Amino acid sequence: MPDGRRRTVKADLFLASFVVLFLELACIRWFPAHVLYLTFFTNLVLLGCFLGMSVGSLRARAARNDVLWTPALLAVALAAGLLVEGQQERLSALLDVGDQAHADLVFFGTERITRQLPPFVVPIELLGGAFMLLLALALAGPGQEMGRAFAALPDRVRAYAVSLAGSIAGILGFSACAWAEVTPVVWFLPVVLVLLRFGWRRAGRARPITRGAVVVASATVVLVAGAAIAGWPGGRPMWSPYYRIDYERESRLILVNLIAHQAMSARSAPGGGQSGYELPHLLRRDAGGRPFEDVLVIGAGSGNDVSHALGWGARRVDAVEIDPVIQRLGARTDRTTTRA
Repeated sequence: MPDGRRRTVKADLFLASFVVLFLELACIRWFPAHVLYLTFFTNLVLLGCFLGMSVGSLRARAARNDVLWTPALLAVALAAGLLVEGQQERLSALLDVGDQAHADLVFFGTERITRQLPPFVVPIELLGGAFMLLLALALAGPGQEMGRAFAALPDRVRAYAVSLAGSIAGILGFSACAWAEVTPVVWFLPVVLVLLRFGWRRAGRARPITRGAVVVASATVVLVAGAAIAGWPGGRPMWSPYYRIDYERESRLILVNLIAHQAMSARSAPGGGQSGYELPHLLRRDAGGRPFEDVLVIGAGSGNDVSHALGWGARRVDAVEIDPVIQRLGARTDRTTTRA
């Protein structure tokens, strides 16, 4: 194999491995953030990506270029996610999540279904399977490109090394996006660029219509992935390193991946018993003990536990919270309340 051809194949293998891992992580973050039910069954997204990548690799010798369909299929999957989110209220009366006829099964955000199920329900397996299939179809194209490049390199050890480097780059790239708290538009932009590279070349010079379709579908991916939720009281969602976070300013309600996570609770007068956050302090008082002086809060959220501990006389509070966006919301609201 000529050196120039070898370098091109290595670049293809690196980029295909990169986009498979990067896109997989992006889907794992994006879909549960818009399809409430996938929050509980995230492995369906993972398995769909694995299945698509594997089937695509097995189709390395096929004449059809699956990557040409990848942008359109990915756009359809993303649009389906937004559609399910928009119809969440209607679906909540029809969708059976985990056979919630049993009271010991609770999936937060779908509790209302346990009270009254209609005569006909749609099993979660149907909805989850549909998204799994869509993602498998979307990942088949990058998997096929990875399989073709891998097969073209005679040195299997070197091919594995290049593929591993691309996979690690994909993981690090998405980790950087998560750390920087950027929006999904930024997540899917490198995916689209890599897909354009493969799709443009596979379309061939004699098929300008196909090339145009690839470009339009790729642009649609970015637009759909970054679509804001119209009409949400708190404005556009925020993306922490871990979750999608929506904040309703009037009620001070924080939602994490569409699930009510925490409402910022105003500190009541000690002994008022107006909040569940006061319970340990009330029990301490009623047991005849002195107020806690040193308090450790693990999972401090927006600071309700911290605020109430200080209100009950704690001298030192150590608060641990993994999500910086939720922590900043609490600190910002506290400063606003103090100034008011």
